[in-house]
Amino acid sequence: MTPATPLPADAILLHLGFHKTGTTALQSMFADGRPRLIEHGVLYPGKRRSHHPAAMAMTNRTWGVGREDGQDPDPRAWNRLARAARRHPGRVLISSENFALTPDDAAARMVADLGADRVHVVFTLRPVAQLLSSSWQQYLKSGWTIAYDQWVEQMVAELEPGARRSGFWLRNDYPAIVGRWASLVGPQRVHLVCLDPNDRGFLLRTFEELLGIPEGVVDPGAADSNRSMTAAETELLRALNAATTQWDWPTYQHTIRVGAAAAMVEDRVPEPEEPPLVTGQDALDRVAERGREMARAVSGLGVVVHGDLDILGEQVTALDGDPSSHPGSVPIDAAVASVLGAIRGAQKQAADELEATMAEAVDAAVARALAEAGVAGEGEGAAPRSGPGSTPAREDSAGTGAGRLAGAALRRLPSRRGRGLRQER
Repeated sequence: MTPATPLPADAILLHLGFHKTGTTALQSMFADGRPRLIEHGVLYPGKRRSHHPAAMAMTNRTWGVGREDGQDPDPRAWNRLARAARRHPGRVLISSENFALTPDDAAARMVADLGADRVHVVFTLRPVAQLLSSSWQQYLKSGWTIAYDQWVEQMVAELEPGARRSGFWLRNDYPAIVGRWASLVGPQRVHLVCLDPNDRGFLLRTFEELLGIPEGVVDPGAADSNRSMTAAETELLRALNAATTQWDWPTYQHTIRVGAAAAMVEDRVPEPEEPPLVTGQDALDRVAERGREMARAVSGLGVVVHGDLDILGEQVTALDGDPSSHPGSVPIDAAVASVLGAIRGAQKQAADELEATMAEAVDAAVARALAEAGVAGEGEGAAPRSGPGSTPAREDSAGTGAGRLAGAALRRLPSRRGRGLRQER
């Protein structure tokens, strides 16, 4: 175990994984702390909680796989992020667990784009056996319908020699992923932060030390909880997924993923007697064994370890209950929360679509005004475009009045906000 010391003053720290290892909490804390971080010379680029869009671009993955109108990656997302990181003279943190699946060529490009002399890498780790239930729940939030006990059985079967491994094991193949980055930037620039169950502040404290941030700059209270669902809640979500298989991704995303599912988790506290998900002991033992195998392989890579790497293979005791049982009823408050969340999600989708429509109308109005005034359109010498969050093109120095025409057209359009629409939290 190596104590954390501050990285070089111009280091770009790439937090690349792994899934379900406190990443959401860490990202929400750093996103909340952006104004205070920059006062200490540390940049957490962008405005989002995480840098998932850039990770999607580098892994070339579609968000909403299996549903119509899934969100294709935007290559500009990585370009913008890399440009912002390069321009900042101090330390930079980039964070998305989706970077874990970056292929070799894209990983090499990331290092080249950021500057090999500045790049350092960090991964967060926890007991592999603890990942089963939390990972399956995350898959549920993407529309999956497979039952938990069946999925666990499949994951254990994939550990057999010669078996083809699916997404769960590919994105948690620590020797391969950590080894890839160690070969790119050097093992002494790759840090593994092993979560300590007896020290809940260890994760944040280690990042603070690596980035040279005084305690208190990042607020632990800003962390999103992202609690686990109960067995009944997962069955409700699984039933919703089965009933909405024909929905396109934008509708599912708004109504179910960030609507019903998020509200059910965030807006209620389960009763103590509500049964949790149960994983069979045999499965937990086999996955823990795989964790020990990976810990041995990773320990030979020569990377910097903060904490105890042996936690990867830590034994987990199964909870009481039958792994194959499925709740036949759902608590009323869980159902109510999911319904209200779905309604809010649908309202938010309607608001987004209205804003997009208004933006298109503004663009059209500006284009007409510019054409009538004889001002160039898109291309060399074009006037600024109007769009969501922007202001109409101002009158140019030649006094064409195009800005006044565009502004008048904009004022004739109805409000983009709409009435009775609760904004997404």
